[in-house]
Amino acid sequence: MALGGELFDFVAISGKFDEPMARYYFKQFLEGLNYCHQNGVSHRDLKPENLLLDNDFKLKIADFGFAAPIRGKDDSGLSSTKLGTLNYMAPEIHLKQKYYAKNVDLFAAAIILFVMVTQRSPFGTATPTDKIYKCLAANRADLFWKH
Repeated sequence: MALGGELFDFVAISGKFDEPMARYYFKQFLEGLNYCHQNGVSHRDLKPENLLLDNDFKLKIADFGFAAPIRGKDDSGLSSTKLGTLNYMAPEIHLKQKYYAKNVDLFAAAIILFVMVTQRSPFGTATPTDKIYKCLAANRADLFWKH
């Protein structure tokens, strides 16, 4: 049971996580995600709303409605379905390109970490037209952090 609620609500109510707390939850999250990936499953809709806390405040990954085999439908390792939550989707999904499902899970994980420590999303959508995302894609972290 997830009596502790969603990570999203926990961050919204408690505020930005300090480094030890962010590390604590992100480590649990990565361990769970690694378990999924080692067992051939990609989530493909990771977001704070799909990370639940049990009554001991241990993190649980939930909502596997968009989950798929990492190997893809044709065993090439590539997926092409556009799905997930816009703010957490990797650029290749927005651009309707084939993608490695494991990689898009990791992209969403990085955004979740950013949300934990800043209490906001790093950008609107990971597309070349998003000016803040464009800074990251151009390896201009200096400009990104100014925004």
